[in-house]
Amino acid sequence: MTFSGFSGCDFHLEGYSLGGIETAIMVPQWKLALDLGRGRRPFIRCDHIALTHTHMDHAGGLAYVLSLRQLFRMKPPKVYVPSRSADSLRAMLDAWGPLQRHELVCDLVPVEPGERYELRKGLWLEPFRTRHVLPSVGYTVTRETEKLRPELADAPREEIVRLRESGAPVTRPIRDRLLSFTGDTLPEALDDDADWASARVVIHEATFLDDSKPYEACRAGGHTHLRDLMERAHLFTGDHVVLSHFSQVHRWRDIPGLLRPFAQQISGALYALPTIEAGEMVGPIE
Repeated sequence: MTFSGFSGCDFHLEGYSLGGIETAIMVPQWKLALDLGRGRRPFIRCDHIALTHTHMDHAGGLAYVLSLRQLFRMKPPKVYVPSRSADSLRAMLDAWGPLQRHELVCDLVPVEPGERYELRKGLWLEPFRTRHVLPSVGYTVTRETEKLRPELADAPREEIVRLRESGAPVTRPIRDRLLSFTGDTLPEALDDDADWASARVVIHEATFLDDSKPYEACRAGGHTHLRDLMERAHLFTGDHVVLSHFSQVHRWRDIPGLLRPFAQQISGALYALPTIEAGEMVGPIE
């Protein structure tokens, strides 16, 4: 797998996605996996595993990754999963125990949209609502920092120290949306709440890009068509948009050309996530 960086961002993506086969993305700097696919070995580095839903092509490798981490005496990871799927996922992991004669250990965290979970100091994982055929969520990673209040920008240091010692607030919180990932979803997730689409980098599924399959088939599977994104292009206000989860009906060499009309509609740069492990991200597409 190859690293893909973005201007103005201090993190990279590593991963790939092919609709129905495998979706697995990680941010090495945060030790965070966004879906796990078949559980390739590089993903054992992730202390946080955020599952958007429990379809096999997104979550099938979980048991294997947990087993490998135990083999290498790594601490149990936190595994975030939509709350309505948590009990079933726990039962699946428990079933593996007697099959391989040791328990698969993780900190299973049921999540709901609107909640937030600390990845490390100042870095948060925030689920948002998506619409798929199974219980599902997307995830936004935000960074929170404290900045000096604007009215104190020209104040002498002694005055700021005095105010702080008196208990008066001298800073204000700054919240920066760094990355959003939808997993599989219908486009109405954008209609419900598009705040997450303002992240610096947005990874959004685009399973079908043309008329190779009927539009109704795309919706029946709980997926997004490129035409849905074209209608909502104004909602993508961040710096970079990465489209993923392309159907196998599309040839990789054709995808950049199919995406070009959307690239011309958004304000940020457009990229295509590779569909194979050894692939390279394409972009910016112009």
